[in-house]
Amino acid sequence: MKRTRIIALVLCAAVMLMGAGYAYWQDAITISNTVATGELNVKFTAATLLNVGTDNYAQPSTPVVADKSVTYTLSNLYPGAAAKYTATVLNNGTIPAVVKDYAILDVAGVVTGKTLVTDDQKAFFLVTGTIVRKNKAGVAQQTFTIPANTTLANLQTVLNTFKPRLEPEDTMVFDMDLTLSSAVGDSDKLEHKYVKNTLTINFKQHNE
Repeated sequence: MKRTRIIALVLCAAVMLMGAGYAYWQDAITISNTVATGELNVKFTAATLLNVGTDNYAQPSTPVVADKSVTYTLSNLYPGAAAKYTATVLNNGTIPAVVKDYAILDVAGVVTGKTLVTDDQKAFFLVTGTIVRKNKAGVAQQTFTIPANTTLANLQTVLNTFKPRLEPEDTMVFDMDLTLSSAVGDSDKLEHKYVKNTLTINFKQHNE
């Protein structure tokens, strides 16, 4: 009888230990973490190139817009002819972005009967206007006025003095006039010329 009781007690103890072990495994906890990185995504969203004034025979093209660049062509130029260039850049990412640099490059193209302006001839093309940084509500936060005496020859250098920080959904709005100076006089050296450039803006993350 005693032996039976001892065996029964041992069995009960074994069952209890199994239950405790089972409960331990059932109570184990797994913690899952999700870590998402930010996105740097700044791009051109729109651009235009239009004649300035009504009595103007210059021939602007429709700009070709890519994410990071805009290419435009302007031909049939003469002293006093002008075109207005506008473009909008949007920070479509989730983290702040800062302008790293600007590049303005000539683009070889085909405009019948005309040739691309040379570097020294770019000094006759005057550039005026502004670049405005706006917040996501469209309210101006910072305005850069292009200095007097800026020309197509030194525009890249001038732009690289303005490197704003764009918060998510901020925009940069370009509003610039390009005018062939009357200082060229009646010289024919700018006849049968055209301008074709690509403006590229490179960005970096705000803490780089």
